[in-house]
Amino acid sequence: MSPQVPQKGRPVAVESTEESGFPALPPGVVVVAMPAEVDLATAPAVRDELLSTLNRDGVHLVVDARGVEFMDSSGVNALVRARERATALDGSLHVVTASRAVRRVLEITALEDRVGLVTTMDEAIACVAAPGPGHTCRRGRLTG
Repeated sequence: MSPQVPQKGRPVAVESTEESGFPALPPGVVVVAMPAEVDLATAPAVRDELLSTLNRDGVHLVVDARGVEFMDSSGVNALVRARERATALDGSLHVVTASRAVRRVLEITALEDRVGLVTTMDEAIACVAAPGPGHTCRRGRLTG
């Protein structure tokens, strides 16, 4: 019998517009906060929450990873799956973090551009609000 692995960090939570601190989120944009640690124990719940949020609430997902202290490959997989779903819905995914650890994992895997990695919520919201199809964030700068 294997020991139970305790849940670390805060739980995954979908934030409402008011709770996210951005009262004027564009239509179809949802903010999801991630737990402090995204690993083999927490990644399935993170993945499920990201995918169900996209299906239920909007096609543009802003992942608030500002509080993430650790993320392994299972966390990266959750983000990639969410990006694929967002793309299939003609939406987007943006990951917000200044965490050196999270940024390093996404840079090593060459995913920083694909997941819209930005440093601030303002950058993510500005990218989502950019007019025209197929917008992406490239290291904090808007590109078409």
